[in-house]
Amino acid sequence: MFPIKQTQITKNIVGRAGPLLVESVLLNMSTFFDMVMVGSLGAYAVSSIGITGQPLMIMNFILYSINTVMLTKISVTKGNNDANYIKLYVVNLTVLSVIISLLFTLLGYFFADEIMKAMGATPDIAKVSANFFKIIISCICVRAVSNAITGALRGIGETRTSMMIILISSASNIIFNYFLIYGHLGFPKMGVNGAGLATCLSYVVGLLLGMIRLFFLKRDSLLHFTLRDLFKIRLNLMKEIFSLSLPVIWERVAVRIGVLITAKFTISIGTISFASHTIVSNLLNFSFFIGTALTTATTTFVGESVGKNDSNLAKAYIKSALIIGIIASSVFTVAFLIFPRPLAQIYTGDSAVIDKCVIILGMVALLQPFQCTATILFGAFRGFGDFKSSAKITSIGIVLIRPALTFAFVYLFKMNLIGAWIAIIADEFFRFAMASLKYYKQYLFLNKRVKSHRANIGDNAINTDK
Repeated sequence: MFPIKQTQITKNIVGRAGPLLVESVLLNMSTFFDMVMVGSLGAYAVSSIGITGQPLMIMNFILYSINTVMLTKISVTKGNNDANYIKLYVVNLTVLSVIISLLFTLLGYFFADEIMKAMGATPDIAKVSANFFKIIISCICVRAVSNAITGALRGIGETRTSMMIILISSASNIIFNYFLIYGHLGFPKMGVNGAGLATCLSYVVGLLLGMIRLFFLKRDSLLHFTLRDLFKIRLNLMKEIFSLSLPVIWERVAVRIGVLITAKFTISIGTISFASHTIVSNLLNFSFFIGTALTTATTTFVGESVGKNDSNLAKAYIKSALIIGIIASSVFTVAFLIFPRPLAQIYTGDSAVIDKCVIILGMVALLQPFQCTATILFGAFRGFGDFKSSAKITSIGIVLIRPALTFAFVYLFKMNLIGAWIAIIADEFFRFAMASLKYYKQYLFLNKRVKSHRANIGDNAINTDK
């Protein structure tokens, strides 16, 4: 077999990461339109939905983490060209996700009032938020199965198919919102509850589309199912998947802890500073979309290379992803340096807030390529089967270094908002340095690493089938 040219590798990454980027944009647009349409009902409606975000985020962390493990497992098995084990992983991950979702559904439904009160819901929104939460949590199992299907499609490289599923389900959410929130075309006017029901129906749409793809389309694909495939339940495999997902879960929790601590410190500085902090954080989210898409693409391509036992191919994909990431993130560097004021003015007309945003955007501009590089390397580690390294590095950076430096710069040195962002930048550079060092020492030159990770991933699956 002739080696793949670097230009083709670059095209492969762009072709796979492009739809993933569109997916991220679609999901955020769906959330945006959700809030806009609910916002027309009044502040109580926005608050009622907003307060359910934190408990639902816990469920999202777990499902995301399990899907991350599946992404790697399936991509490696694709490299081996083994459809049976791909189906084995998909079925067992889906069952595991459903079991966990059912537990959250029962807890969330029967203790919705208590959960909302614990989240700080005031009496005027407690009942509304609890009812909305019950509706969403009741269909979380549907979402779990739908997420598993789209995650499996990404794992085998069908990112365009998963993108279309997300596109149609997101569009259906907006349409159902129009009918059920406002009561158009003879539908009942349900207000906030209508928004919850619309979200559930969009999950059902996503699930139906995913099932159609698995059972009726692309019969020659590695991911084509029959009813018989659904009964390949392996408890050992579910235990392995959950065990591997624990570092990923902790990584997500660690990020949340670090963000909340930083926000708490920043709030204490003052309203104008916190408003500026929030605007800059929102602008940075757009650069994260690119990093996230490239990270997922890198994980799948590295996983496939592991399955083929081809370390040079894995490193070639990582190299191309890093080059693309640095170029793409540099666009944001230029934008933040040249257009900071117009970007801030999109969010506010307050000159004091805008002035602070201009300063902070100038500070974080040069950070973008380094941040994107670290994110892509974390994805590469997962492709090699290493789920712990990114969790360890992230935990040290965002849970220990960032809060400590924020406290020092904000309270001891009185540097206020600038001090808080110096701490954030220091954390990001730490993660970049540690990720780069690990890749250099462990993966760049040692070809045997690919073989050992392949054994860890492949052999366990074989054992579970006995």
